[in-house]
Amino acid sequence: MQPRLPSLQVDADNYILLSDAFWRVGCFMFPQTWTGIEIAGSHSVETTSTDINKEHERLKLQLRRCRQTEMDLKLAVTSEMTEDEYQRHRNELEKRADATRRARADRDRFGETFDMRLSDRQAYERRKTVEERLLEAISTKELAFCAVHGHLMPDGSWNEILSDPDFELSFRFSYARLPEAWGRQRMAVGFLRRNFEAWTGPYEWDLIKIRQDRLENRVVDWFRLYQAQKIDAAVPFRKKDAEAACKEFFSDLDVGSLFLSAWNLYAADALKQPGRR
Repeated sequence: MQPRLPSLQVDADNYILLSDAFWRVGCFMFPQTWTGIEIAGSHSVETTSTDINKEHERLKLQLRRCRQTEMDLKLAVTSEMTEDEYQRHRNELEKRADATRRARADRDRFGETFDMRLSDRQAYERRKTVEERLLEAISTKELAFCAVHGHLMPDGSWNEILSDPDFELSFRFSYARLPEAWGRQRMAVGFLRRNFEAWTGPYEWDLIKIRQDRLENRVVDWFRLYQAQKIDAAVPFRKKDAEAACKEFFSDLDVGSLFLSAWNLYAADALKQPGRR
């Protein structure tokens, strides 16, 4: 159950944030190896080097050289300079300071302290695989990618938007910044929950069976997937249909009361109307 806070602008009952979607897709794509912390790796930066460790060292050396050049200029004696010489010195110092900032940004994007390409190559590959799968689903419109707090998304081709160098997307913080041509606005993003759960359903059924969390949580997730798939396919169902399917799925467990709790909490209002039982 999602909290209802006075100023909350995200309807978590109807939307799922991008970071949560990332975590769930990782679970079903890598059920035996997913740790849940893959997302902590720094954003991927394409490099021309095939040796990641050498590229990391190159970026650190580049930053050290920029810092040293900037420091040499700062320590230069300026008291005997003419006004024109001093102005040229200041201009050069600003250029070197900017070069240092860019070099630091390049190193940090690569990941100095926790880059999964260095510390855990397999975890990094899992993260990239999940990101690429979600990007594919967005570009092909398999998933209803949307802002989760009232902003309108562009109607253009997502293939075009995703390939724009000015487009930013953070799986860690669930935000997107659109390119200049689409307004350059920044927004919290995710997916329509029912659409997402209908899409993940075929993959998550088996995952529910091997999960080790509490049974009531698994029954709730089973019901939400079942309901999402039925609604997405426009297939009508009644409470007794869902209950029978739930008991069949958890055939070796007593889930009757847990199903009723899940139904009362998450069944769509239309299903609770008289005549739908």
